[in-house]
Amino acid sequence: MSIGGDATAQTSLLGIGLLGRELGLDAHNRIENDASLTRNDFFLSNGDNHSFNATLFQMMTSTVSTTSSPTSPIYDRTGLSLFRSQRWAQSQRDNPDFFYGPIGFGLYAAAGFVYELFANGSEAGIGADKETLLSFFGAVPIPGEEGYTVQPERFPPNWYTRTNAYTIPELAVEAVAMYLENPVLFGGNAAEGSFDVVDSDDGLISGGMLKTGISEDEVACLLYQVIATQAIPVSLDDVVEIPVEILNWLGTKLDPIFEPLGCPLAINA
Repeated sequence: MSIGGDATAQTSLLGIGLLGRELGLDAHNRIENDASLTRNDFFLSNGDNHSFNATLFQMMTSTVSTTSSPTSPIYDRTGLSLFRSQRWAQSQRDNPDFFYGPIGFGLYAAAGFVYELFANGSEAGIGADKETLLSFFGAVPIPGEEGYTVQPERFPPNWYTRTNAYTIPELAVEAVAMYLENPVLFGGNAAEGSFDVVDSDDGLISGGMLKTGISEDEVACLLYQVIATQAIPVSLDDVVEIPVEILNWLGTKLDPIFEPLGCPLAINA
């Protein structure tokens, strides 16, 4: 898998994509999803859903400034939960092809990385400050203005990692807590301006919303189902029927992590 865009010519069998296109982290509705914190929706940017959008970063900073401090904003669960809901509303309004299926729940897990993994050392879980995120996102303030220019992302000076591991149960707790502070519907825009909700087969998403009283283990299992059943290997993107051996291989990598949580496993006999 490419960490950028389509790498079929470079990485696929014979360079011709015999088993389908080999996509990257920007694979729309496979890994990348609409309503990203700082990236454009696929259908609103001619397919460029991976380039950093400085305007969205400014919007995010303005939002967390209202929930923390105007002069020293902190990017924490409260601020990012509010901004996640704002981005959902913006995309649902502006993108006729907006889709926010169960894989969209992964955006809450990813947003938690901002204050759990990007924050400097012992501040993990409390929130990341602006200077730290300017480095990680590659945003450069324009002197005398509110906007930003862009430079390559980099580690901040004198930055160090959190002192303890960020576990899957902790990730699940943060994801559901962030969602529940400002819940949105799972589904997509349909014809004539309507929005259709979607449910998950396991009942964890019903009526377009997370199940009431969902447990951290159930949330972790929902993330597992998104990874194991929706994010199938991108090199097999166009294959009608995924070989059982390949699905089982994916299971061998994921199942030891999620089986102790009691998740139904996606193993094929």
